[in-house]
Amino acid sequence: MKTAVASLALVAAIFALLEFTRPAWPAYGLTVEVVRIIDGDTLVVNLPCQVSVVCTAMPVRLRGLDTPELRGKCPKERQAGLKAQEVLKLLVLDARSVRLEAVGRDKYYRLLADVVADGVNVGQVLVKKKLARPYTGEGPRGSWC
Repeated sequence: MKTAVASLALVAAIFALLEFTRPAWPAYGLTVEVVRIIDGDTLVVNLPCQVSVVCTAMPVRLRGLDTPELRGKCPKERQAGLKAQEVLKLLVLDARSVRLEAVGRDKYYRLLADVVADGVNVGQVLVKKKLARPYTGEGPRGSWC
């Protein structure tokens, strides 16, 4: 019982720290430093705040999108996943400014955001290139195979 109470207190303290150190999300977005690209719908950024454990190397998923998986079920999906990852790299790694807009959390508490690089919504570019499709997180994702 003592262990459960101690664990609960630790979790509460971590959430309090996260809330205290959370950067303010201005209406116009938050400019971030892109560290790397994980796949077609996830990148890693450094947030502008003071506590490195909370703000450094934070994964961000593109809001409302599904891209093919790099370890997909068929060669077609894996190839499309590599292409989506490459396009995301091209859009954000050389951008002068990358902003997170409409920032929130998903059901797994991951950061979700619209990512805007040099004024261009990168998710919309991926959808136009048919390397992503709208997905709300509800229900099964469609097959890319």
